[in-house]
Amino acid sequence: MPPRFGLAAAALALSLFGCPDKPPAAVDASQASLDPGALDASALDASALDASAVDASAVDVSAVDASAVDASALDAGADAGQESRRRRVIYQLVMRTFGNVNPTRATDGTLEQNGVGMFEDVNAAALASLRDLGVTDIWLTGVLRQATLADHSDVGLAPDDPDVVKGRAGSFYAVRDYFDVCPDYAVDKSRRLDELAALIDG
Repeated sequence: MPPRFGLAAAALALSLFGCPDKPPAAVDASQASLDPGALDASALDASALDASAVDASAVDVSAVDASAVDASALDAGADAGQESRRRRVIYQLVMRTFGNVNPTRATDGTLEQNGVGMFEDVNAAALASLRDLGVTDIWLTGVLRQATLADHSDVGLAPDDPDVVKGRAGSFYAVRDYFDVCPDYAVDKSRRLDELAALIDG
């Protein structure tokens, strides 16, 4: 907004609501709120609304350079933004299965039997492949520590009660600890949080 237009708008606001050196006549608001007829319109000083106080010449339309506003560029930018939003492709990456190349699917099988994906499987080559498919965002799923029958007592995590575990591995929706991650996916279980951080940073 050109400065002169801003000054003209301010002048208009002052003239409509009364300039400091010419305040409007006092009105008793408490009476007006109780009795609408108590508001005497004749008590208002009509001369306070001095339209001539607004200098029309202060609004210099020529000061706005129309050539500076490239409508085609704005349209192109809006189209590009909409196109970008339309083309976002989210890939749900289930940590347990993503990098697991073991074809065995034994019912209630152990980690050794069925295999499991690892944090290190989500590497630069894997991400590049997803990018080549048109993926723009990854929804990393099943990372938090879940109830499981897997024995990780070596890092202080004993198996959970079988009554609350689905199968042996458990469901990644049955979160056991929101501040920890599943040790199944780590090469070094004691540094599992560091391995997740490396995945995210990489």
